[in-house]
Amino acid sequence: MKDNISQHRAELSGFYRYVYLISGVLLVAIGVIGIFLPLLPTTIFLILASACFVKGSPRANEWLRNHKILGAYIKNYQDKSGLVWIGTWGGGLNYFNQKTEKFTGIEF
Repeated sequence: MKDNISQHRAELSGFYRYVYLISGVLLVAIGVIGIFLPLLPTTIFLILASACFVKGSPRANEWLRNHKILGAYIKNYQDKSGLVWIGTWGGGLNYFNQKTEKFTGIEF
């Protein structure tokens, strides 16, 4: 009886692993669509996909982090090195660097 319960738990965890993996793939697809559609955010879907991949398939998470284009979104968030762009009074742009916690102006 005890072996039967542990086998059932192992099957359940395998089921959830596939659910997380499939959810991650769908979230990556939505994130890629968000690159081309201005009303659909990209970063949040890729962050959620990374969270699903951590539980479902660490190998898929490493693929996403090391991806040539999509990896930048994830790495900037996880390493806390992302930039927040803000419009300014003078018509230029400033960005906030989270590491130095300072604003820097950009001239065109």
